[in-house]
Amino acid sequence: MENNELETLRQQVAEFKSRLDKQEIVSDRMLREAMLSRTKWMIDANRFALPLSLLVIGLMIYYYYSMHLMPLWILILFIVVFLIEIASNLLNAQLIRPDIIATHNLVKVRRELTKFRRREKLYLMINLPLIALTIILWAWQRPDLFQAWVAILIGFLIGTLIGFFIFWREMRSINETLRQIDEYENAL
Repeated sequence: MENNELETLRQQVAEFKSRLDKQEIVSDRMLREAMLSRTKWMIDANRFALPLSLLVIGLMIYYYYSMHLMPLWILILFIVVFLIEIASNLLNAQLIRPDIIATHNLVKVRRELTKFRRREKLYLMINLPLIALTIILWAWQRPDLFQAWVAILIGFLIGTLIGFFIFWREMRSINETLRQIDEYENAL
């Protein structure tokens, strides 16, 4: 009789463990889906913003250079700064690819998201002053372009505000995702 009760108890424990394992898989899958939905907009934004920014910046540079309002060395400096920006965005976007979030373990995902956050801050601290310095050098070179400088200043301010809004949203999404990973791991 005791043997039969012990066997029944073992079966119940095995069934309970099976249910717990299934629950963990469901929780892990739900967490990964939430992480993917939080980071998907960033990937989509990069896909949309890159060609759009290339077009706008290209047209702006072409206009100012073709109207002889921009010296060649400023044009080259602008191109270098924007190529650095494009390369940094493409490089950093590789850290939040859906396949990394969906398939790698959470420690690696946390490491990649933390690296993404750190790089975004670094790129912002490097690229924004470089763009501002290029505009200042251009203004110093051609101070006679008052109307152009007003338009450029307004465009720079609007672009900076949009950039800061996107940066703020990225940081909020990444921080929320990292918090969810921590909560999930602490619950295990």
